Amino acid sequence: MSKIKRDNRNSIPELLVGYTNTALVSAGALVGTGTALNITNGALGLVSWDFNGSEPMGDFMQAGDAATVEYVKIVQGTPLSANLSKVQAWETADLAYVSSDIIARRQVRSFTAKQFKAAQLGAHAFGGFNTPANETLYKAYAFLYSVRMDRDYGDNDNVVASTFTTPNYTTLGTVDPLDHLLQNFAVRFNANSKAVATSNPSLRTGNKDFIVLGVKLAGGAGTAIGTAVCGDSIDVMTIGGVTTSITVDAPTIRALASVINSGDAGVIAASTIEVLNLSTAGAAAKVDALIFLSLEETTGAYFDDISQTIPRIEVTLSDNFNTGGIVGKDLISPEEPIGSGRQLKIMEDNQSRIYRHTMQKQPYMEYFSEGITYVDPTKNYNMYIVDYFEYEPTLTTVEHYPKQLVIIVPVLEPICTNGEDIADVAAFTTFANYYDTTGVSAATIASLEAIFGAWLKSAMTVSPFTLHGNATASVYFA
Repeated sequence: MSKIKRDNRNSIPELLVGYTNTALVSAGALVGTGTALNITNGALGLVSWDFNGSEPMGDFMQAGDAATVEYVKIVQGTPLSANLSKVQAWETADLAYVSSDIIARRQVRSFTAKQFKAAQLGAHAFGGFNTPANETLYKAYAFLYSVRMDRDYGDNDNVVASTFTTPNYTTLGTVDPLDHLLQNFAVRFNANSKAVATSNPSLRTGNKDFIVLGVKLAGGAGTAIGTAVCGDSIDVMTIGGVTTSITVDAPTIRALASVINSGDAGVIAASTIEVLNLSTAGAAAKVDALIFLSLEETTGAYFDDISQTIPRIEVTLSDNFNTGGIVGKDLISPEEPIGSGRQLKIMEDNQSRIYRHTMQKQPYMEYFSEGITYVDPTKNYNMYIVDYFEYEPTLTTVEHYPKQLVIIVPVLEPICTNGEDIADVAAFTTFANYYDTTGVSAATIASLEAIFGAWLKSAMTVSPFTLHGNATASVYFA
């Protein structure tokens, strides 16, 4: 009979959080002689689970133990690791520790390093318009696509239409008919936006997840797109004396940088976002391009398990816009963030936490217990994923059971932390500029590489596996 207990439950990710930026515990045994474990809250440790290894079973490993230990576990400390007497049998409070299953050196399938990356809003930009005709009907339709809308209401349900019939610009002597047309279109669309402010707080504003920006391609009196950084407030529209503004964040920066890089609409870093104002529309050559920008969806106030929050926006212009030529267009697809705490919390709620705790009523039957989570949904994380398997011989075959360990460590938002403006992001030649370089978890990551990474590299020599994401042959925990 094997000394190693095999766990043949279904494949569910095991999630460990190293949130104290400390080196892995690398001395002594996990279990001490008193009521405390030899690991602190939020710290990680690689524990030998090998009866015959150079490191005794239950002891923390160092980098030098790699080649002579066949079985390991990764362990995460909790607030109650310091006092096991307070651990509750019902598991309604903190656990003594959280751990992976047993990982065998010859049963690793792959290793993936995924660094946090900010989301990108969807955008559809238009430039290169021809001079509008007199007394002509112009139409446009904005389509919003998202997992949230399509799941609940079906495809193509979230559509906003706008029309505008031009006056006789020749008779009126309008200085710039294009500015008049585009400003009217943008303001009419923005009436449906949830970001719009009104002069009367009792009036209901729009509820759609997009906003339209008026742009001067060559640059004008507004805010230069390329100079905007996280936290900037950009005025977009003034109606009835009330100005609507947007606050720049990393997803906005990535979207506008992508519009600049696409180039078909003619938007450049020097292009400016102009304040829409119908009282002066057409009085000057002010707006000659539009950017339709999607906005992050509002999540449920009490419960929301849809991880996707960024809609895609696509706009269709009527044929009259293309009379005499084709309007330049840049369609930017949205991207969900990689490693957001909210996404990881949803994954933990639906999968990994169920693995270690079954939802149950507390002893007095008043409330449900969902177990304890160590994922902070307000933070961003780097993810390190080990795919491995266990097996069980039967009378006729050997059954393999896939498993997955996910280790996450908190990081900052690099675009905002490093003060990157939109022009900087547009000029990025590698994705390295998107990643955290602040060292928020530098000690943890370096120690994971030195101890767990060394063990994984030794496993690669006896049973090769694949590397994915940012992991390289020399550095696993990138």
